[in-house]
Amino acid sequence: MEKKTGQVKGSTHWYLWSALVAIELLMSFSAFGYVHIPPLSVTIAYVPVLVAGALMGPLEAMTVGAVFGAASMWKATATYVLPFDQLFSPFFSGYPVQSVLLSMGSRMLFGLAMGLLYTLVRRWRFTGVWEGLLTYFGTTVPSFFVYSSLWLFFPQTGYTRPPMLWAL
Repeated sequence: MEKKTGQVKGSTHWYLWSALVAIELLMSFSAFGYVHIPPLSVTIAYVPVLVAGALMGPLEAMTVGAVFGAASMWKATATYVLPFDQLFSPFFSGYPVQSVLLSMGSRMLFGLAMGLLYTLVRRWRFTGVWEGLLTYFGTTVPSFFVYSSLWLFFPQTGYTRPPMLWAL
């Protein structure tokens, strides 16, 4: 008997991946994914990355995360973005390598981590409960990676402690 993996395979796999990339681009370049609240923007454009991790796996989630990162980097070069969001642009931040790592690296790392975590919890007993908890708490993971990158690469922003220690 084959063990249930919970992942989409076969021809449906690439259709789902393409749909998630399209949804990611729609969310990244429309009002569906970003809300601009000074001094920065708030996003829910991480949702397709989370879905890719849950339904497909780490590699696919990482590639959708790369699309998310590239779109945010592209969007950060627009003239209407808030000044803080310009840190995501290698052209406006003054630190091109750090901006690429912030934009793309943190989002790809988020996709990889969520894909690996979903793969891990599928091996545990009461899989549905663990997947539900992971999805619920997984919404904070992209913020963790972004703010960790801000702390590491842009200490001048005021993030002077690692994200795990902010509450202290």
